[in-house]
Amino acid sequence: MADLTGTSVADNFEVLRDGMGAGPVTRIVTMSKSSITDAEAVAAIKTAENEGNTVAGVIKDTNVVTLMLQGAGITDGANYGTGSTGVTAATTLTFTQKIAGAA
Repeated sequence: MADLTGTSVADNFEVLRDGMGAGPVTRIVTMSKSSITDAEAVAAIKTAENEGNTVAGVIKDTNVVTLMLQGAGITDGANYGTGSTGVTAATTLTFTQKIAGAA
């Protein structure tokens, strides 16, 4: 776990330069549908994997599945995944290993 004890980017340069440890690119994506079923969630997750991603975490709630993905990212949009009609996929956050400009 990174120990960001400084008060600025410059103070934490070594940690930021060396990366955050979660992979080169990590994305938080949502798969949303009113009362999404387990089958629809699994279909959406399999589609994300087939797009070149590794699933690093999953949170399932009544209307949304939130995924932590490492890899290529997803194709955002409606009807995401075979067998998951009405599931809308959206990339909400993208983390990269390094801050732009850090050597």
